[in-house]
Amino acid sequence: MDQHNQIHNDIKPQNYLVKFLKGDNDLTSIKIVLTDFGLAGSDQKGGTPIFASPECMSNSDRKDKSTDIFSLGRVFLFSIIPNETFLRFLFVSLIKGGKNKISKLIEKEPILHLISKMMRIKNRISLQTIRKDLESIVQIINTGTVNEINEIIRNSTSECTNQYIEILQHFS
Repeated sequence: MDQHNQIHNDIKPQNYLVKFLKGDNDLTSIKIVLTDFGLAGSDQKGGTPIFASPECMSNSDRKDKSTDIFSLGRVFLFSIIPNETFLRFLFVSLIKGGKNKISKLIEKEPILHLISKMMRIKNRISLQTIRKDLESIVQIINTGTVNEINEIIRNSTSECTNQYIEILQHFS
């Protein structure tokens, strides 16, 4: 997409195919292919709201390559944390200092820090910088950090938010 100066406009996990080059489930050598170009280059708002950038959802005229970077950040996040935590992370209304605690954990984890830069509203990271940063990330994520984030979110959400997230889980 980058080479052709195109915007995909619907980056989500369902639009990726994974080919194992060294045998089934051998993650040491894989090829990932992006599919479904139905919304590529269109003037429509982003495809799947949970993965679309805020600016893309609010105004389709504001789409550029960085909107796909935001969506890719959401796909990365979705890929490394459990579904329930992912929904809570996106839709949670954090109270009791939860946001500050999570921000500190994110800064310590290279992949989460990269994802946070991909999902910024302003000064979003470039594709070239993402490629460079990914080369230096050795471990995908410390599972203890994911558990800690999940616990902070669970303790920082209101009952109303929990009910909303429970409803959302039926649609994801």
